[in-house]
Amino acid sequence: GWYIFNSLGFYPVAGTDVYLISSPVFASASVTFDNGKELVIKAKNASEKNIYIKSAKLNGNPLLRSWFRHSEVVNGSVLEFVMDNKPSNWGAGELPPSMSDKQ
Repeated sequence: GWYIFNSLGFYPVAGTDVYLISSPVFASASVTFDNGKELVIKAKNASEKNIYIKSAKLNGNPLLRSWFRHSEVVNGSVLEFVMDNKPSNWGAGELPPSMSDKQ
């Protein structure tokens, strides 16, 4: 299960509602939730060489942090990545909530 999540570009943090963002393997994919809504993942320029996230958007808004909450995507969302072959400072801002912060 972890490999599938990671290949999509994110994976859950056990015991929390937080997903940490990783480099997506696929140019596009989707996940359908129990409520019938979809999370669509798009990775522009994704390739074997372009493994670094240059920028990301969640529902058309810049996503500057390297994580998101389940509540932000469960009602249908689009997570968009722009991939590059060089590391960037994307995601270096806000840290994920601590394990004790399970809002």
